[in-house]
Amino acid sequence: MILSVFIAVQSYCLKRYFPSEKSTTWLLAFPSTWVLSEWIRSWILSGFPWLLLGQSQTNSPLQGFSPIVGVYGVSFLVALSAALLFMILKLKRGLIWLSILLLILIWTGGFYLSKVQWTTVSSNPIRVTLIQGDIPQSIKWSPKEAINALTRYEKLTQAQHWQNQLIIWPETAVTLMLPDAVPLLGQIDKTAQQHQAAIITGIPIPQKDSSGNTNYYNGVIVLGNGNGQYFKRHLVPFGEYVPLESLIRGLIGFFDLPMSDFSEGPDKQPLLNAVNLKIAPYVCYEIAYTNLLRDDLPEANLLVGISNDTWFDHSAASAQQRQISQFAAQSTRRYMLVATNSGQTVIINPNGQIQSYIPSDEIGTLNGTVTGMTGTTPWIKLGNGPFIILFILILFFIRPKKNKK
Repeated sequence: MILSVFIAVQSYCLKRYFPSEKSTTWLLAFPSTWVLSEWIRSWILSGFPWLLLGQSQTNSPLQGFSPIVGVYGVSFLVALSAALLFMILKLKRGLIWLSILLLILIWTGGFYLSKVQWTTVSSNPIRVTLIQGDIPQSIKWSPKEAINALTRYEKLTQAQHWQNQLIIWPETAVTLMLPDAVPLLGQIDKTAQQHQAAIITGIPIPQKDSSGNTNYYNGVIVLGNGNGQYFKRHLVPFGEYVPLESLIRGLIGFFDLPMSDFSEGPDKQPLLNAVNLKIAPYVCYEIAYTNLLRDDLPEANLLVGISNDTWFDHSAASAQQRQISQFAAQSTRRYMLVATNSGQTVIINPNGQIQSYIPSDEIGTLNGTVTGMTGTTPWIKLGNGPFIILFILILFFIRPKKNKK
């Protein structure tokens, strides 16, 4: 309901400030106001860049534009295509043919751009395993189940006979705090080192600040053949932290959720190192935030997303998050590995296509081969800023002029 307000405001502004039925209203004002609405939604009140129009084009010719103009540029092209179709149905014959020609140019252009190789292979093929434990949310944070969950992930890892070089466990696969889990993880770390394998796993990490206070982070660590740790940068409101905590927590019991007192990690953090690759990790819906993605590029050779999508139950949200991950792979032209607790666990190639996956609500392992990638794309270099400025300038120059009295 709240998200629908953004569309309502966009529609109001379009009608209020561009009331005429001119072609510039449909071809320029409509897509520009739509994209600016999406952009505002991505940062206001901590932001929620979910289900942006551009993210819907992972399997269409328009995905060829994603490494060049990013998600907001592709959103503009989707809205522009809709406006052209509208004009084809409503306008006079001369403008109809012009609209058809422009529509063909956009979509054929995207098709040919999708063939461009923006990045190159930087490593030998790496054998990977993604593990989906399917731990029920109702028991996931139970202290009695913490050892059982860790044992499940350990057995699923051992079932591969350590033949693969990189193994990914999902978000908070280990529900014990890191210091408490060290005795149990020590043997796993030792075994991984013996087999020249690396394990990346989610785990809560406590850390004291300069004042001696302990902060808790939704974290990621590397075991075995690698090193590094990561603190989640963009937390989920009410799920991982409580906005205006001093006013809300305690007044409404609903907000006293388990693990709802995490701290945000620093904006700039070192990449993880594993099997001689620089790896950019993203926890849960962080992958939707393009500013976080660009912060790690072009240095990162591989993208890894870990999530606990069990919260989503049987809704479409897991599939939506998978498609957002596909767009991230397309716009950066890098492999994307997504390991989740209950689905969708997938391996995505640099073209954004699903290489293999585990069905939702199943316990299983997903094996595949990936390579590290190097290089950059125009969007990585430019970011979203120039395109947002362009859309603002478009609205400024095409705005209706007031008649002088």
